[in-house]
Amino acid sequence: MQFNREIKINVEEGDVVKKKPHALSYRVGFFLLAFAVMALVISLPTPPPLERGTDLIPLSLSGKTALALLLAAIILWITEVIPFSITALLVMILIPVFRVDSFKQVISLGFGNEIIAFFIGVLILSSAFTRSGLGKRLSYLILSVMGTRTNMIILGFLIVGAMISMWITDMAVAALLVPLAVSILRSADIKPLESTFGTALMIACCWGAVFGGIATPAGCGPNPIAIEYLKNLTGIHISFLDRMKIGVPLTACLIPFGWVVLLLLFPPEMKRLPLERKRIKERLADKGNFQKSEIVTLVVFLTVITLWVGSDFISQLTDGGLILSMEMVALAGGLMFFLPGIRVMTWK
Repeated sequence: MQFNREIKINVEEGDVVKKKPHALSYRVGFFLLAFAVMALVISLPTPPPLERGTDLIPLSLSGKTALALLLAAIILWITEVIPFSITALLVMILIPVFRVDSFKQVISLGFGNEIIAFFIGVLILSSAFTRSGLGKRLSYLILSVMGTRTNMIILGFLIVGAMISMWITDMAVAALLVPLAVSILRSADIKPLESTFGTALMIACCWGAVFGGIATPAGCGPNPIAIEYLKNLTGIHISFLDRMKIGVPLTACLIPFGWVVLLLLFPPEMKRLPLERKRIKERLADKGNFQKSEIVTLVVFLTVITLWVGSDFISQLTDGGLILSMEMVALAGGLMFFLPGIRVMTWK
C-alpha cells in the first residue's frame, strides 16, 4: 500500500530519528483516525441483546468500549504508524482508562505481575534521557555551577547522580556519568591508575546513582518489588509519596557522608583541575538551545513525576474512578516517546 511505503521512510541515524514532513502527516492522520473510529463506535447506540435460545446476551458499555479499542488497534497495526509492540502496550493502558478492566487484571493476564510493566516503562524513560542528550546537558550544567575544584567536582557528580537516579535506574545513571567523568579526566591530562582524584570520581559516578536509587520507588528495581511483596504479605500499601518521605532524607544524608569518605580514602592530588570553568560553560554552550527531543523528554519526565507524586490526590479527586498506579504511569510515560510528532527514538 502506498501510505505504508511512505510511512516507512523514517531512518534512524545514531540517536536522531529523521522524518520527512509528508511521512509525519500520514502518521498523525492515521493515528487520529484510529481514535476517531474508536470514539464513533463508543457513541453508537447499543444494539439489542442477542437471543440464543432462552439466553439473552447483551452488549455492555465495557464490551462496546473493548470492541472500539480493538478496532483502533487494528487500524494502528495495519497502518504501522507506531510500532506493533507500542500499539499493544497502548491498548493495555487505555483499557483501565476507559474502565473496561483494572490495570492489574490486564497485566496479570499478559505479564503476570505489574512490576514487569514498571520495568518496561522505566527502562524506556532511561533510554530517552540518555539518547535525547538531556542527561549530558544537565551534567554540564551542574559542573558549570560547581566549578573546577576537585573536591567540588566529586560532590557535583554525587549530587547529579543522586538527582537523576531518583527517577531512572541506577545502571543507566552510572552509564551516563562515567563517559562524562572520563572526558573531564582526559581533558585535564590525568593518566589512568595514577590519580586518586580519578579513582574518587569514578566511584562517585556509581555512589551517586546508588544514593539516589533509594529515594523513590522508581529509583531502582528492588524498590517496587519490595513494596509489592510488603503489600501482598502484610496488606500494607506504601504510596509513591510515602516512600519519598523516607528515601529522600536518607539520600540527602548519604551524599555528604559519601563525599567525606571519598575525600578521606582518596584525597585528590590537586586542588583544582587545569581546566577553566569557562571551558565547561563553552561545552554547555556548544550544545546550543534545547532540541525538540530534549524538550519532549523533559516534559514527559516532569509529567510522570507529577503523576507519581500526585496519584493519591487524583484518586481522591475522582472518587476512586481513576487510579493511577506507579506501574501504569511508568509504562504510559515510556510509550509517549513513540507517538507521532513527538517520537524521540525507535522501538529497536
